[in-house]
Amino acid sequence: IIFENNEKDITYLNDYFKTYNENKEINELFDSTTSDSLKGIFKDKNLILVLMESVDEWMVNDETMPALTRLIGESINFTNHYSPIYGGGATFNTEFMINTGYMTPLNGETASNKYGHNYFPYSLPNLFANAGYSVNSFHENVSSFYNRGQMSKAFGYKNYYSSLELDIPIKEAVKDSHFITNDKIRNLVFTDNTKFFNFIITYTTHTPYTLDDLPCQETITDKELEMIKKGLNEEDICVKAQARETDTFFKELIEYLDKEEELDDTIIVGVTDHYAYGYSDKEKLYSLKGTDDLNLMSKLPFFIWGNNIPKAEITKVNTNLDVLPTI
Repeated sequence: IIFENNEKDITYLNDYFKTYNENKEINELFDSTTSDSLKGIFKDKNLILVLMESVDEWMVNDETMPALTRLIGESINFTNHYSPIYGGGATFNTEFMINTGYMTPLNGETASNKYGHNYFPYSLPNLFANAGYSVNSFHENVSSFYNRGQMSKAFGYKNYYSSLELDIPIKEAVKDSHFITNDKIRNLVFTDNTKFFNFIITYTTHTPYTLDDLPCQETITDKELEMIKKGLNEEDICVKAQARETDTFFKELIEYLDKEEELDDTIIVGVTDHYAYGYSDKEKLYSLKGTDDLNLMSKLPFFIWGNNIPKAEITKVNTNLDVLPTI
């Protein structure tokens, strides 16, 4: 397509970007005494970007997810972040947005159905690969689901590693902590002598929250099982058990990085894909979220953590479109 007579548009854009870097708005995000010192402090560090399946705000507390609660409390915490659901494929559409910085289709389609042969030169994996990093994507599920095997290549990842396709038993693979405790996949996550950017998609907190499904079966304690047998709410107990397992992943991750003396050289970014829409008691869900407005229910965790970094609370409204440029 050849565009003609667009000098006016080009002039507008040139003027806009000329003044953009002079904008002091970024200073509103941090205390004026620290904003300058924070710029570029993560340069050349490893990055682990975690897409947190269904981890809703009401799960993040000292009882259910103490490790994640601590990390968020020590982080650059975006307290007004929104991960909306756009039609089908709620998880993958968030995955698409945070990797590319582009809007997902608004017609209800899943991005994985449309863009498998596109090229995204300014995607996160391409930007990090161009900076000399190894870039890989990890998930429990098979590469054909959401077309992730092809889409990860389109994004720019060198490999999409499926735990199931690596022959990790499904009863182990449904537990997020296996990314750290299983030697086969951990050795792919952590490569020797190479800066890395790893994209890890968690799974355990995925709906449904019932004893009929493996995530609850593999995470529930004997005490909690007895509580269900005595008539306590099965869904409440399962969702807590499943969220606790995702928390165990974060705990194991920090402990492993510390043991390997990589903690100071690694940044962890966490962002939730969508609210816990699979929780069937909608009235209780609305109560837990403090709203029944579907837009406001999409207010979810997004944080950047590094060992001993300056803490900050970012109250500015942002969405999944902001994750890539923020990183």
